[in-house]
Amino acid sequence: MRAMLTALALAAPAAARAASLEPPGTPPGAAGWFELDVPSGTAELARAAGLDPATEAWRLLPDLTRRLHASYGERVAPRAAPQVLAALTSGSRAAPAGSPARDVAPPPAPPPPAGDDGDGDGDGTVLFVPAGPSAAAPPLGPAAIADRVPIPLAPSLWDHVLGRDKEGRARDVLIAITTDGNAGRLYRGLVTLDAPTLAALAAEPDVLREIYRRHSDAFSAFAGSFRVEGGRVAVPGGHPEAALWQEVVGASVLRPGEFLLRLASADQGRLFFLYDAAARLDDAHRRFALDAPERDAERRLERVRALKVLFALGAPWWDASTAPFSRPVADAPRVLEAARVGADGTLAAPNRQLLWAAAFDDQVDAPADWRARLAQSPLSDAAWLAEKIAGAAPSVSRSRLGLLSFGQRLFGDAPDADPALILAALRGFGRYRALALSLERMGIADPGVHAAAARRAEQLEQAGHGERARDRLAEFQGVLALVEHAAQATTLDPAGAAALVRSAAAVDLDEGRYADRLASWIAAELLPALRARLALPASTGAEATVLRAMAGLRDTSPRVRLEWEGLAYDVDPAAAEYARLRAVRRRQGGDALDDVLAGPAAGREARLATVLIDLAYAAALGPAEGAPAASEDVARRHEFGLGEPQAPGSPRAGWGVPHEVAGPGQRWHAQGALLGLDVGLARLALRRLDTDVPPMPALSAADRRAFAEGAVLVREAALDDAGRDAIAEALAEGRARLAGAAADPHRLAAVAVDLGLRDWRRGLLPWIAAHDPEHLESALTLGEVFRLGAPEGAAHALAAWGASARGDDGCLCPDLRRPASLDALAGHAADGRMAALAPDLHLRVAELLAARRLPASLAPAILSLAVQDLMDQARPAFLDDMLGISRFARALDGRRMDDYVAALVGRGPLRPRAEP
Repeated sequence: MRAMLTALALAAPAAARAASLEPPGTPPGAAGWFELDVPSGTAELARAAGLDPATEAWRLLPDLTRRLHASYGERVAPRAAPQVLAALTSGSRAAPAGSPARDVAPPPAPPPPAGDDGDGDGDGTVLFVPAGPSAAAPPLGPAAIADRVPIPLAPSLWDHVLGRDKEGRARDVLIAITTDGNAGRLYRGLVTLDAPTLAALAAEPDVLREIYRRHSDAFSAFAGSFRVEGGRVAVPGGHPEAALWQEVVGASVLRPGEFLLRLASADQGRLFFLYDAAARLDDAHRRFALDAPERDAERRLERVRALKVLFALGAPWWDASTAPFSRPVADAPRVLEAARVGADGTLAAPNRQLLWAAAFDDQVDAPADWRARLAQSPLSDAAWLAEKIAGAAPSVSRSRLGLLSFGQRLFGDAPDADPALILAALRGFGRYRALALSLERMGIADPGVHAAAARRAEQLEQAGHGERARDRLAEFQGVLALVEHAAQATTLDPAGAAALVRSAAAVDLDEGRYADRLASWIAAELLPALRARLALPASTGAEATVLRAMAGLRDTSPRVRLEWEGLAYDVDPAAAEYARLRAVRRRQGGDALDDVLAGPAAGREARLATVLIDLAYAAALGPAEGAPAASEDVARRHEFGLGEPQAPGSPRAGWGVPHEVAGPGQRWHAQGALLGLDVGLARLALRRLDTDVPPMPALSAADRRAFAEGAVLVREAALDDAGRDAIAEALAEGRARLAGAAADPHRLAAVAVDLGLRDWRRGLLPWIAAHDPEHLESALTLGEVFRLGAPEGAAHALAAWGASARGDDGCLCPDLRRPASLDALAGHAADGRMAALAPDLHLRVAELLAARRLPASLAPAILSLAVQDLMDQARPAFLDDMLGISRFARALDGRRMDDYVAALVGRGPLRPRAEP
């Protein structure tokens, strides 16, 4: 392969090879940007690399090098590299004679702000360093740059870094970047640097050459964290932390080149990994990671060194010399990022080492002296917590990270709670995962309720896995599933749900059986509570009451009237859901809940278990006309997994969040708990608008599942028109702010800082603003545009509109997460986290609803159609391509929205009104 590529490179047309030479008069070491012509055109180069031919010129090389030369993820270089080289060497659109490379002209320099001397020492931001005398040339328009790509540094620097070929000729920069892994990774690192840092490294060409030759892997992954201001390294945490970092790195911040080489070379780049992890954190989390609350300097340094050792033990997932593999989900950087901390850098409650050590070790109970010892236990510091979580086996570390997130989400605001109950609740999460997450989903944060439910689950487990085990489990989980769905429909408030869960958990077994006890509980406790909340008479049937509660149908609810395309409709999602539930129940056949409660006692336990399973499935099977819902025995195939061995870090059999199972020799079915079944079967709730057979999806199976979960977790009862309009206003404000920043370098720099850009856009955003401002917004995700325009706290208030948070912190809830850098998922396998970080489709649906003055209550039904389109049609360039997801969302227009609305008539929440 190498010989073939070398031969093709030497056969390149002279004009193409000459494109890497600097224009006459360019001073050596200049640190600007220049442009290179793509001989066959950017569309052809993108096609050769397997990318969308419509990829913008400024995005082409970041995507191409990510696809071909990243040290993780897809390995397509052996297949695509010859095609890429052929596209670069066989085209006829070479640079014009006499102008092989064009320097990028900076936008007019603004006057420095008050108090800034304009020297780029941190008081202001230098956006471009002009390269050569052609810097005064006017900016190029979109048409002129269509087949040119911007390159950082000056051609003379690339000549020095890349070296000459055997015949003493300069290497072609574009061919090197696209076909030489080291050069491509060097480019990937350089485009993440801001202008002062790029200028500082341009002054040390030997450092860049050493990076190219030996350390391009680590540099490509972590260069975005390296910054130079005023001739010194701007370390994470700023000047106050310089001494600490000098001690850890072993180099002076006054010698940027030496400091960078030390970062990249130590422990195969693992030191750079630690440095990068600290740089990505916000101030509070960085203080936690660097143990800033510790007043003893020696003890603090000791803990930071312990953290350094933990990073040094990890496998270098960025190493191109090894086969690609995924970095652990719960590695040390993820632990530092996920932990909740106070502004001073201390771990938020619960935070005692003794508590978390007991929870991680699945401690059974709290001895008499445990509370006293807990009060004297030290707070968990970053090194200790990361070692306990990231230092464990991968499956265990992931479970422990989920446990930490769960405990801090629910019990951080309960300082007076009995720590023994908190420990019991945490232990319940580890063993009975679906139970704990469903209680959280109901809004229950009382550790006593969690502990009581976990104790009952443990008693069911201790009763054995005999012939009655399935019925016991189905009855207990089934009644809790009814409460769960009633709470999701807001039929029950959190207090009412907590009361019912506590009373259900108090129903005792009789010789390992429930016998009639849970049936009596349904009649005496559940049904009266639901009828009271729905204002139903006592004569209302049991199943009708339950279905109404699950749908949130109240006869007293006001009806929303909608005028659409000249016709009048009632918007009634609750009535549509009630009708769907009834239709599914008719298809299921078998006993109704009323029949079981009123029928003979003999065999009641088994019949009640069957009905409760059917009711849980009715909520999760999607449209009644769908294939799963049409199968009368699909619920009978449910597997709790009783008797299966427990994997380390996994919940007990029968208590995992359910998932689909299919394969050769077995019929499709779900396995796991009945709780959270609608999330586990979220795919079934989606609807395909078009009847054509869709192409093979480009999204991974895990990401498709996670996006589908987002559509299910958005609930009509939690949405309102004020939230819809707030999202639309934030997007409009974000676009306006971005448009205003396009012509103002200082405002554009502020945008980059506010969004925390540290990927390739940090280097290229000023270039895009200067040369292709019409497409500046397309360099950002819709989530980022929303953040630019949203007031403080808006994302939290509008969380009900968000994507599924399950892939990020395990919560079965929607959320609007803070936008992540495009390289935040680098090295990770596709596990659904991208969906949590990419709520763009949800934001776009809200915006289109606002534009058409359609009620917010239509959003869940619209998403069930739009998410299916996303899964069928989105074509991300690679596994973690969040910009690709955003571009699909942006492409959703008013015409497609009209199609979605039309599809909701009759079979959805839009009901034609009889009267004119």
